[in-house]
Amino acid sequence: IDASQEPSDQDVKVAGLAWKRGVSVIILINKWDLLSQEKRSNTYWQKVLWREFRMFHQIPFLFISATQKRNIQKIFQAVDQSKHIHDKVLSPEEISEHFKSWVQKTPPPLHLIKRKERRPLRRSILFYGCRQIDHAPPVFEVKTNTPDGIPAAYDQFLKTRFRETFGFWGVPITIKYARI
Repeated sequence: IDASQEPSDQDVKVAGLAWKRGVSVIILINKWDLLSQEKRSNTYWQKVLWREFRMFHQIPFLFISATQKRNIQKIFQAVDQSKHIHDKVLSPEEISEHFKSWVQKTPPPLHLIKRKERRPLRRSILFYGCRQIDHAPPVFEVKTNTPDGIPAAYDQFLKTRFRETFGFWGVPITIKYARI
């Protein structure tokens, strides 16, 4: 991103294409040396990135200056770290332990099943386990009684828990729900 301007639609589209293809994303904010003092803060750029790249979750960013060669070496460190996170394989025990605590602390909402000419039926969503079925990017399978009834907000909640617990920052995560 050119730091002297706001992120463009093209910046967002390119990041979106990479994300949809399962590629880790790191945002490089170039021309750092041209910014005013108030725009040189992490807080300012976190707000800008949250506003423009809201659909991505916790994307790492790095301030660089090509002319002053500022943080150029850190780009390679960030790419190596991102690759390591992207390829991470978790043990089943690790996943199971954390997954159980997440769904116990914050259970999913009831699933509403609409029926013809009768009151809707409320059904509890039950989880029976979680495992990692692929990596690079990480894909998790959750066994449940209602795979079609998982609300998008709860799916996002689980993805956020994976990021926070296991450090999947800037990495697209897929959760597949399977009927038991």
